[in-house]
Amino acid sequence: MRLFVTCPQDGQKIYLNYTVPTRDRLPNPVVVNCPYACRQTYNYPSDGVFAEPVAGGGVGGALVGGLIGLIGGPIGLVAGLFLGGAAGQTAEVNDRRSAESFNQSGGARW
Repeated sequence: MRLFVTCPQDGQKIYLNYTVPTRDRLPNPVVVNCPYACRQTYNYPSDGVFAEPVAGGGVGGALVGGLIGLIGGPIGLVAGLFLGGAAGQTAEVNDRRSAESFNQSGGARW
């Protein structure tokens, strides 16, 4: 999952370099320099930080699985595609659940 805040001037998402499972692990306030037009520095309370899942795990897993499966020939390729896609899909579902859990731990909905 990726954590972000929204710039009050530009309305753009600003992605943060934090990897925390819950909101209470964030510093309070979270100090952010806007990389967009306004270039201002903002202090966000921890409940102003939100999470979104990272998409694409299923496709990436299928590609990696397929490449690994090439070693086993055509059958290995097909098996690798399916197994890699399933693993990537599972990772994507877990990431979505983590983001939902983070967002439910406080703050307004985005």
